This record gives sequence, structure tokens and C-alpha cells, in this order.
Amino acid sequence: MSSNILDTNTQRCYSPETGTYIQEVCSPYNQLAIMPKKLNTNIKLNLMKTKLLFLFTFYSIASFSQTNLVTNGNLESWTNSTTLDNWTIENNVSQNTTDTAEGNSSATFIISDNTPKPLILAKVPLTNGIEYTITYKFKYVSSNFGGTHPITMKIIRAGSATTTTNNSFASNNNWVDKSINFTPDQTGDYDLSFSIATFDNNGFEVLIDDIKVFDPSNLSVNDIESKESFKIYPTITDGSLYLEQLEQVNNFKLSVYDINGRKQNVIFENNSIDLSGLANGMYFINLKTNTKNITKKVIKR
Repeated sequence: MSSNILDTNTQRCYSPETGTYIQEVCSPYNQLAIMPKKLNTNIKLNLMKTKLLFLFTFYSIASFSQTNLVTNGNLESWTNSTTLDNWTIENNVSQNTTDTAEGNSSATFIISDNTPKPLILAKVPLTNGIEYTITYKFKYVSSNFGGTHPITMKIIRAGSATTTTNNSFASNNNWVDKSINFTPDQTGDYDLSFSIATFDNNGFEVLIDDIKVFDPSNLSVNDIESKESFKIYPTITDGSLYLEQLEQVNNFKLSVYDINGRKQNVIFENNSIDLSGLANGMYFINLKTNTKNITKKVIKR
């Protein structure tokens, strides 16, 4: 004859013989070892709920960030006003600390009617067959913008058949986001350069900032410190996103990017983001402060 068992979840006495709870006192030394099928099912459901809650909590405190392959791509580190760390500078390029797209520094390019092209160049390690996204920001400072004053981005490697030269032209004096996709046919360092030229012998001035080369399919996960975290919901939406705890984040800039790194035009007001004008797909909500760069993934359906 089996002895009764104390159900430690309900503190009631369970009889293995009848498969029911009974109105008797069980010894605390004979605790639950066999449980009814209904009770086992409930416990499994509770464990499943706990596991899902843990996964959701982990997701909500994780940030997804892209690894920039350009060392000092944000153009923040300068040895002096004409020496940009990790970059080669040619001709009239200097540090600008009064007008920036991101952070505290940008690079000023100035060309006169017949002077050599201003240029900056960096080595970027790339892997054969991966489609990378190259993004940067530029601002035309002078008033004579137009089709004769290109801002040129070039990425090349000796012996490589996949090289890219891309010219951008300004139509105003605002900061402009530029994005290009590039797939190398070799593994190794590629030369990434930015320069300006004049085709009408008239000089002009341009600012360049926030240069990035990244693999959009390769996301790294970083924990967010609670003092500057923010919450965004829902993570799957038909159009509207809502943000909480922004009062804990000081001097922030909010941006939305697609999976190719292209910045999207959205409306952000009253702690909400309107994605209704965007195509369905995956997007990245980026919040940048002076000390943090936090990105969260959402799905527009």
C-alpha cells in the first residue's frame, strides 16, 4: 500500500492509490514524488510560460548593432586639425567641430579653381562574396551646388574586378545620407576614399561625416545599461511604434533604417513612430546619445 504524498505546490495531501487529493495530513518528509496527469500538465504549461517570458525579457533588454569595418569612420579622432587618425589625407582637408552630422567632428573639404583634389583614404577589410553596405553623410557648404561639383566615393583594390566609383551632387545645404551596396570579389583590404572635384573651375566646400561599411546580415547583440535603456513596442506592428522610458535618455537622436542601412523618412512625435508609410519588412530603430548607440529590431507587416 502506497503512502500518501504531500503536494508541495498546494500543501495538500495526495493519494497515489485513488489519484485524488484527500482530507488527511501528510508527513512533510514524504513530499511530492508522483503527481496526477492534470497537475503534471499544469506544471509543464507554467514552465513553458516561464521560458517564453525569459526569452521575451532577454529580447527586450538586448540591442542589435552593426559592426563598422571603418576604423575611426565617425571621424572623431584627430591628432591635430589636419591629421585624421587611421586615414590618409591629401590636400585641403581639415577637422570641423562646429558643424557635424554625428558626434563632435566632421571633415571639411575645400577646393579652389585649379587646386588638387582634397581626399581622405582608409583601408577596409572585406570578405569575398559578402554584400556590404557603405553609408556616409555629406553637406554642401557653399551656395554654388549643382551638377559640376561631385562628391566622389571610391572603393578599389589592386587586382579586383569589383570596384565602385559613386558621385553625389548636392541640391541644397542640408546634411544628406548616402548609401551604396558593394560586393567584393576578393578577401583583403580595400581602399575606401572620399574626394571632391570641380568641373567648372569654381571652388566650393563640403563636409563629410559618419562613414560606415558593414554587413547588414551580421548583427551583434549588446546588453543595454538600465539607466539609459528605453522600451519600444510592439516589435511587430502594422504601422505605429511606441517608446517608453525616454525620459531617462538625455540629448538623443532617433533614426529608422532598413536592412540595407538606408535611413527612412518617418514621423516621430509624442514618443511614437509612424511606420505606416514604409514597405513591409524588417527595420532598425536607432537611438544615439553622446555615450551610447542603441539599435532595436522591429517588423512592419
